[in-house]
Amino acid sequence: MMRVYLAEDLPPECCRRLTAFLRERNYASAVDGLYWLPVPESLWTPLQREHAARCGPYAVSLEIGEDFLRLELLVRARNRLHCACIEPADSPTRQALIDRLEELIAQCDLPH
Repeated sequence: MMRVYLAEDLPPECCRRLTAFLRERNYASAVDGLYWLPVPESLWTPLQREHAARCGPYAVSLEIGEDFLRLELLVRARNRLHCACIEPADSPTRQALIDRLEELIAQCDLPH
């Protein structure tokens, strides 16, 4: 099961402003419209800490479309595609990531 946090029907200007904000912070991925939000080390699981040297850092993906934001709540290893340390975000991590996205939206003066 994949969990996501989705904000739809946003004004296109909102998405453009958030895109610029994320690019300025070097969160852009190699895929257009996809950004990596870092997961703070304090939220890593014991297995992620153990694998950090070879698999980390850890991040979640944020897709930005013309009028939507889609935060995927799967903690991914930036240096590996397949590993046991790639896990769905647990409840505290999910909440922290959603709160972080809401903070980013607020910093860009976007409606939420």
